[in-house]
Amino acid sequence: MPEYTFKNIEGEVSLRYYRIADSPKYGETVLDDNGQEWTRIVDVPQQPAKVRDHRFVSRTLPRHDPSAPDHDEQGRPRFTSKKEVTEYVAKTESDWTYGEV
Repeated sequence: MPEYTFKNIEGEVSLRYYRIADSPKYGETVLDDNGQEWTRIVDVPQQPAKVRDHRFVSRTLPRHDPSAPDHDEQGRPRFTSKKEVTEYVAKTESDWTYGEV
């Protein structure tokens, strides 16, 4: 069963389990076994965002490709950011031939 986050009037936060079909809507109040009111709140994870590393050397693109931003010592295209990849695709997309070898 999924867990949902609730907060009481004293500011305590608690996780409670409900079937999806029976889960209270955000802002709805439920009573626990002791008669205390708990209000369902939006659960926002407090984890730092994951930064993805976009640095890589292509082993499939043509060597010494003039549209690539940089090359390694063997002439393979090297990218250091998602922006460089997006710009490369924008420059070369009209040159690509799909479905042909």
